[in-house]
Amino acid sequence: MEELDITAAEGSLTLQTVSDFQSIARQEGADSPLIIDLGSVSYVDSAGLGAVLGLFVSARRKGTGFAVAGASSDRVRILFQVTHLADFLPSYASVADAEASLRKAAGA
Repeated sequence: MEELDITAAEGSLTLQTVSDFQSIARQEGADSPLIIDLGSVSYVDSAGLGAVLGLFVSARRKGTGFAVAGASSDRVRILFQVTHLADFLPSYASVADAEASLRKAAGA
């Protein structure tokens, strides 16, 4: 399997920070599976949700793997549940769990 790219966000993923986050994630996940590490994120607004969802859709279109890891802060976890993103976004407790799942799915 090709290398996995990991984009880690910190603090808040909001309208003010989403542009930089998207640019980095799109570069890192251009042609390879992408893991979005939200372990250090304490708050996500609608723009942040839209960015994560957009990266997921882009990965699906390209046929590359995608996962969210570490979305464990109460605010982020509840937001993913209330918006039902948790129902279809591949989410894992840790980056290591996400890596293992993506590698297994690719048959590596």
